Amino acid sequence: MKTTSLAIFSEEEHTLNKNLDALFREWSDFLLSIGFWEKYDIDYFVTDGIFPGYLEQRFKILFIGKESLDIAGQSYIDILYNAIHEKQIGGTFVNRSSFFRRMLKVAYGINHDLPEWDSIPDAARLAETFGNDGGVSFAFMNLSKLSHEYLDNSSWQADTPTIAEFVEQSSRSQRNFFREQMEIIHPDIVIAMNLRASFPSLGDIRILDETIPEIEVCSIALGEREVPLFNTWHFAAMKSDAEHFYAPIRAAMGKYVR
Repeated sequence: MKTTSLAIFSEEEHTLNKNLDALFREWSDFLLSIGFWEKYDIDYFVTDGIFPGYLEQRFKILFIGKESLDIAGQSYIDILYNAIHEKQIGGTFVNRSSFFRRMLKVAYGINHDLPEWDSIPDAARLAETFGNDGGVSFAFMNLSKLSHEYLDNSSWQADTPTIAEFVEQSSRSQRNFFREQMEIIHPDIVIAMNLRASFPSLGDIRILDETIPEIEVCSIALGEREVPLFNTWHFAAMKSDAEHFYAPIRAAMGKYVR
């Protein structure tokens, strides 16, 4: 298990990362105590968290996905920070990577007064300053900390049984590690990627509005705060960027976030 080694975080972000590192060790130790690592290889535990510049954003956004792909035992933050700056995600140009293109552009839109989708710079341009002064940044966490290639499966389809088992076994603790990670990250907005079935594991989530097409508007209790949570399609889904992702988020922002 590796944690981020990037040196460009602010002092406050370094402190946040230390708290995340401690949580990941305690999480892994709990899984060890219940025999989880007898079935799965602890070296496939992938840490995640915040990218540099996260705390400088007007709206601190946390995206929640399902699992990492093909980065066993690595720091998701380090691997993807470098990949985004190289504009190549697993060999795919960043503008053609729906998952990262959408995150970059949605994060930019939310933090720049929600312009029209076509007015937002393309992902390759945003990648040039990602995590740097004045650039886009955000936080990211996966439900399962196990990298997908554990089963030596060449398919990029989600390994739903393993994700479910990781969540189920983690939830045996009296602590809610998922909620604790979110509380450390301290987001202003959470964007969950088609995770309705996992709401009970994430924490105290209330559904506020199901009338906006393509999105569920919710709130999640993090510490003493109620934080907006938007449950969308998974960002890799074969859908329209503007119609199925940005427009619903834009509508929800206008109605529920001031």
